[in-house]
Formats: sequence, C-alpha cells, structure tokens
Amino acid sequence: MAEVAGTRAVRAAVFAVVCVLLTALGHSLMSAQELPWWSVAGALLAVYGCGWWLAAEERDVPSVTAVAVAVQAVLHGGFTFAEMSMQAPSAHSHTMTLAPMLGMFGVHLILALLSGLWLAYGERAAFQALTTAAHRIRTAFALVDAIPQFLPRLRHPRALQLRTTRRWRLVHAIVSRGPPGTVAV
Repeated sequence: MAEVAGTRAVRAAVFAVVCVLLTALGHSLMSAQELPWWSVAGALLAVYGCGWWLAAEERDVPSVTAVAVAVQAVLHGGFTFAEMSMQAPSAHSHTMTLAPMLGMFGVHLILALLSGLWLAYGERAAFQALTTAAHRIRTAFALVDAIPQFLPRLRHPRALQLRTTRRWRLVHAIVSRGPPGTVAV
C-alpha cells in the first residue's frame, strides 16, 4: 500500500522511540549503569533516519521484526561503546561476565521480537483504519455530490415574491369593456 499522506514521519518517529527507549531501558537495567544522554539522543536521530528511509511503503510483519532485531543489535553495540567511553580508564577491563552478557542479549532479543511484532501489527491496523476512513469520506463526498441531481431546482425567494406580487396587482386591473361575449337578451 502506498504511503498515506503525512504518516511517514509519524511512523518513523514511533519506530525510533519504541526501539531506542526499549533498548536503552533494557540495557541500563541489565548493566546497572546509566546511559549517557548523548548516546540516547544520537540513537534516536539515527533510528529516526533509518525509519524515515524504511517508511516509504508499508512493510510486512517479518521485515519489520527483522529490522527491529537488527536495530536492537546495533543499538546494543552503540550503548555498550557509550558506557565504556564514560568509564574511568582503569575500569575498561571486562567487568561484565558471560552470564550478564547473555542475559542482556536475551533481553534485547525478546524486546526486539516483541516490539517488532507490536510495530508491524500496529502499522497494519493504522493503515487499515486510515484506508477505511478515506473510503468512508470519499463515499460521503460522492453522496453529497449526487444529491443535487435528485432535488428540484429551487428558485431564488426574491424572484418568487416579485412574481407573486405582480400577479396579485394584475387581478384588479382587468378591464372588461366591450360587448358581452354571449347574447344578453
């Protein structure tokens, strides 16, 4: 389905907000560290740009879910890099063991799958709602355009009043001179 006017920016923004905020929340909860604000802002802008590019047309469920998983993986790497850049130089050793890393990967994967499905089905529902509304509005305008064909032509009220007034005046101006039309005697 072609893009409905004005929805591309909204769809890209929703995709960016859902992906980035869920990833940032999951990442900060699993790593027990705050993310730098600039990494979240940069991720929002980057994912919005990607979403704008992808929102040129409606996507199917597997492709939206696959893109959400890919974006989550890239965001995980970006957020991990941002966290490591904010740590002190002595703390650059691998502070995370394998178990928390697997847990974080699992959380990212689950969030990516759920958000991808939610976004895909939400997009489908939004397109159906907009299409239905457009068809109903088009039908209503078609009915409004067809109404004048079935109505009698209405005359201007001033013209009707003027015509009635003239007839009323002429009723008393009838002159009946001359011989009668029938034999009087």
